[in-house]
Amino acid sequence: MGEDKAFQSSMQKIEELIGTLDRAADPALRSAAKELVSALMEVHGACLARMLDVLNRSGETGQEAIKTYAGDPLIRNLLILYELHPVEFEVRVAEAVGKFKNSHAAAGATVELLSTERGNIHVRYSSESKGCGAGALKASIEGVLLDAAPDASGIFVEDASPAPTQSFVPLSALTVAGFPAEAGRSSNRA
Repeated sequence: MGEDKAFQSSMQKIEELIGTLDRAADPALRSAAKELVSALMEVHGACLARMLDVLNRSGETGQEAIKTYAGDPLIRNLLILYELHPVEFEVRVAEAVGKFKNSHAAAGATVELLSTERGNIHVRYSSESKGCGAGALKASIEGVLLDAAPDASGIFVEDASPAPTQSFVPLSALTVAGFPAEAGRSSNRA
């Protein structure tokens, strides 16, 4: 948990620094700073790719290490940032939807992956739960998808739950045998 907070803090600091650079008055300075960041990312990306290649070529032990790295939240996000995650985007999304389906099936929830076109995840869910439960379910689905694919361009979750049944009871249905509902109102008129 502490690693996640430290990572989020570092990411926030990076965003703040990029904002500071974007506001710099000197366009040459802005351009040089962006080139520096890009060059550093290229070097880091090439090193990470080489490390994964060495692990992959080292046999089963190395391949298990790669799987472990891909499952670690901090390392997974770094691999995704550099487009080096060993599991393709579509597969990560499908696996996340499958796990969610299995864990929520007993609660009467269903989830269907509709598409992952251009990095946009489209899913449809339905639930026997109404009201607040349905909103929590939608938020849970979004969270699972964001965790599996933080590189998604967008996450679109459609609620296909059946519409709630109408609970309106007409006044005429509330009459007592031989005593119409309107009889009590007529005596109060002036």
